[in-house]
Amino acid sequence: MKNLKKLILPIIIAIMLVPNIVNASSGSISVSSSSQGIVGNQLKVTVTVSSNTALGGWEFSLGYDSNYLELSSAPSEAKGTSIVGYATNSSTKSKSYSYSFKIKKSGSTTIRVKDTDGYGWDESPMQFSNGSKTVTLKTQEEIEASYSKDAYLKSLGVEGYSVTPEFDKEKYEYELEVENEVEKVTINARVNDSNASVAGTGEKELIEGPNKFEIVVTAQKGNSLTYTLTVTRKELDPIKVTIGDKDLSILRKKDYLPTELTGMIEKTVIYEGEEIPALYSDITDITVVGVKNESGDVLTYIYENGTITNPYIELSSNIKGIVPLNAEANEEFKEYTIKEIEIEGLKIKAFVLKEDSKFAVIYALDASTNEKKYYTYDLVSNTIMLYNNEISEYYKETIKLYSYIILGGIGVIILLLLVILFRKPSKKSKKVKEDPELVSEIKIEEVEEPVEEVKEEKKKKKNKLKELLYEQEEEEVVEEQPVSGNTEKINDLLAKIENDKKDTKVKTKSIEDEIDDDTFVKTKKINLDEIEESTSEEIEEETGLSRRELKRLAKAEKKRAKKEEKEQKKLLDRDEF
Repeated sequence: MKNLKKLILPIIIAIMLVPNIVNASSGSISVSSSSQGIVGNQLKVTVTVSSNTALGGWEFSLGYDSNYLELSSAPSEAKGTSIVGYATNSSTKSKSYSYSFKIKKSGSTTIRVKDTDGYGWDESPMQFSNGSKTVTLKTQEEIEASYSKDAYLKSLGVEGYSVTPEFDKEKYEYELEVENEVEKVTINARVNDSNASVAGTGEKELIEGPNKFEIVVTAQKGNSLTYTLTVTRKELDPIKVTIGDKDLSILRKKDYLPTELTGMIEKTVIYEGEEIPALYSDITDITVVGVKNESGDVLTYIYENGTITNPYIELSSNIKGIVPLNAEANEEFKEYTIKEIEIEGLKIKAFVLKEDSKFAVIYALDASTNEKKYYTYDLVSNTIMLYNNEISEYYKETIKLYSYIILGGIGVIILLLLVILFRKPSKKSKKVKEDPELVSEIKIEEVEEPVEEVKEEKKKKKNKLKELLYEQEEEEVVEEQPVSGNTEKINDLLAKIENDKKDTKVKTKSIEDEIDDDTFVKTKKINLDEIEESTSEEIEEETGLSRRELKRLAKAEKKRAKKEEKEQKKLLDRDEF
């Protein structure tokens, strides 16, 4: 009995707990993003709340390391990274939220869900499992440094055939020959590194003769290697032709002829007694045939009167249907030189301005209109445009205009230099020359008085100089009086002359002292030669006297000096006497 009770009791407890276990709901909050991020870029993170039963409400926060990440954007209902959400109907079993973080530095960091809680649509408690995501962060340089440079193939072949030579990843050219009835082959290739990519494989159509295919392998780093496979489809009785130094074979099936030529229709022509397919334009009246070179490239040549002549090429540039021709001397391009250039394998003569020009002017036929025109061809980008003489003339006129401006500027500079070199000195700066043979010196000083006092000072100076002039003229009268031989009279006369001389010197000194005040700062010397060279206006400006008065004053001063010399001589003679 006791044993029965011990057995029944656990069963009852288990039955009581079963409803709670059954009613418990579960869910998950997961985190997803790329596993690698680049420093400076944005990292997109998606948080998804989900459950196998209807959701009622939920809340969570998103934790991250701010040393590595900076929150850029969050859902509108979020507070920071925290979300409190509610279901709007009983069918809601998941809800997603998007965050964006700026990556700050290299390293490894984990974004995780935390602080979760929720309940079901029936308001029963719900337990969530918290997800996380670890992301590796690198700079662009670090990522590129880890890229593989391996651009080798691991194998290369043609399905059902063996290529020669035997494959070696460091050999890049292979060959294969198939029968004439084989129209297609399949090229297979595998890369040596799983991060590399390959292009040029798959099913390929064959035409008679050689067919060259390129298989290009690009490494993760960006470098590439090219393998070449030439599949030769045997020709039945090929027609060989040599044009210049090129050995060619004529295409015998119209399916091999190019279809992109402007205004061309199919026809047949006779070459060496055999009928071969050709293309004809009734606009340009040109017939072309297809040929293949030793590399398997399909080319078109002009057919004229049973003869195959020159290559026919329509430029595959931005303007279609342009057939390049050889340029000939033209007066319009006299500033250009003729140079041989190569356009898409065709060598023609064109106009260039200099040897290393990036542009050329070519002469070409427009196959759609049968008009021959000049075109400007870009030798770098291989693009073409109709030659515009207006542009050339515009630049010529611009250069001419600038030349005139430059020459005019040089002329103005030369004129200014001539004016500076040959200009007449100003009145105030003109220097009066000294002549040692002329004794007279008159001290005149330049006034630096205010403008309103200049005229008054000049008037005073002029009056005082005139007084000096009159006094010196009186001395001339005394000098001309006859002298008797009486010794006493001679002595009296000499004494009078000496006194007169002293009086004249005193008066002159008195006048000079009056003139030589604080308003005069510079002394000028005037002689007879300078008087003759100067204009009346200059003399008036410099001395305040007329030319005549100044000459009289200078002559009087000269005579006075001579008089002194005579007096000195007389004194010496008297002493001797």
